[in-house]
Amino acid sequence: MTISIDTAPVSEIPERLLLGSGPSAVPPRVLAALAQPTIGHMDPAFAAIMGETIELMREAFQTANVATLPISGTGSAGMEALVANFVDPGDSVVCGVNGLFGERMADELRRAEVADVANAILDGTDAVMLSQETAIGAYPVETVEMMAAIARATEKAAPYRRWNEQRVHRDARDPSYTVAYAVCMAARELELDAIVVPTLSGRSARLVSAHRPTVPILALSPGRETVRRCGLMWGVRATHLRKHSVTEELMLDSCRRVLDLGWVKPGQRVAVTAGLPSGVPGSTSLFQIQQL
Repeated sequence: MTISIDTAPVSEIPERLLLGSGPSAVPPRVLAALAQPTIGHMDPAFAAIMGETIELMREAFQTANVATLPISGTGSAGMEALVANFVDPGDSVVCGVNGLFGERMADELRRAEVADVANAILDGTDAVMLSQETAIGAYPVETVEMMAAIARATEKAAPYRRWNEQRVHRDARDPSYTVAYAVCMAARELELDAIVVPTLSGRSARLVSAHRPTVPILALSPGRETVRRCGLMWGVRATHLRKHSVTEELMLDSCRRVLDLGWVKPGQRVAVTAGLPSGVPGSTSLFQIQQL
């Protein structure tokens, strides 16, 4: 069977300026480039074209960043490539999800971008963020609720034991990494109710968070910016605590503070991290099990 479709010759298709998110008019220079022979990524000509493209991107984005790299793919592919190549184990990552457009019907909204949000969490990001939908979308509240539901469902299936063992590289240069690993192991094996982390810079809370423990991380800091920073870390709940110069007083006041806030209940057991000397950033070297 032969199917005949009447179409206008290419030469007769009118030129139009399309400003939508779909197909758009392709400049003649791009069409000419697409018509060239395909070359491999090891070809010297490919390297020259890549170098020229990188320089053009630096000029367009007004940057001298040596990590400028063009990627053929979607925006999600670009974010995944960034995380895979430039984020070290234990780093905090905020993943911006520019999706879930409010113009979609409510039932479509419940399914849209689920994979992107779930994969971002499984890739180890600390937070997912909405911008366009909450700024100009028709369903900002429903969108945030859906993202939260996706996050909760995904985190139930996350490989916490493997994350605790393998997600952060530990060596002899810095005991803080080993202490963070050990306190997470203790929380799981002793079935603790929380990990209390007094911190000046937020680094101790970040290292504990990077191991993805299965209990809440309660960060306490005298620094307002540190409290805000900790609020973006995975599994961390942060608030203010006055500075202490004596380690024993710091640990005691930390336990008293989380009890007063109602974050833990009397009789529950927690791990409290600390360092010697107290009040020095980066000195975390011990933790203690306390029954409140």
